[in-house]
Amino acid sequence: MQRMIAVMMLVAAMMFSALQAIAGEPQKESKFYASAGMSRGYGFDVETNGRSFEDMGVAFSNSAGLDIRLGWTPLSFVSLEGEYLTMSSFTGDDGKTQADFQPTSFFANIKIKPAELFFKNPKISPYLTGGIGTTNLEISAGGKSASNNSNSSSKIGIGVDIPLRKNLYLYSEIVGYHFSFQNDKNDTEYNYSTINIGFGIKF
Repeated sequence: MQRMIAVMMLVAAMMFSALQAIAGEPQKESKFYASAGMSRGYGFDVETNGRSFEDMGVAFSNSAGLDIRLGWTPLSFVSLEGEYLTMSSFTGDDGKTQADFQPTSFFANIKIKPAELFFKNPKISPYLTGGIGTTNLEISAGGKSASNNSNSSSKIGIGVDIPLRKNLYLYSEIVGYHFSFQNDKNDTEYNYSTINIGFGIKF
């Protein structure tokens, strides 16, 4: 049994060394980033009352934050992010009411880029992302407006980064969001998804 464990550890060490040789030197430093693009919104669903605002249209999206790299570890292809995300108003119609939704969020994200495990500077870097945080949602409908702060928010998505220059990249992603609000009268939960495309810089 001990001999088998020793062999398994040796094989794991050899595989890890091989991955190091293939991957080369990964990006170790953490960087600030900023991005701007367009977001197409889909299905702003209100779980509490079953209402769904379809045809959300297009909004401008902006984000900024810190991309924290884990250095050359077995998790070098994983990064942690602190993200501030804003979007201009989405306009939706549920058949009875037309409403504008403008979310602003803070998220703590984890981003996984498998290609960076094998390549130093991949030309295309697909990723998985997810995070938790808080959202402020401004809603305008029928000449009235309201602002709500969520008790919890979450996101999950997939995307791809395409480097254009050393610190400039093109991104495209599909992201789903969920957030909930609680007050003395009721609890309200929202779901919506976006397709995003834009440019970003790291510095």
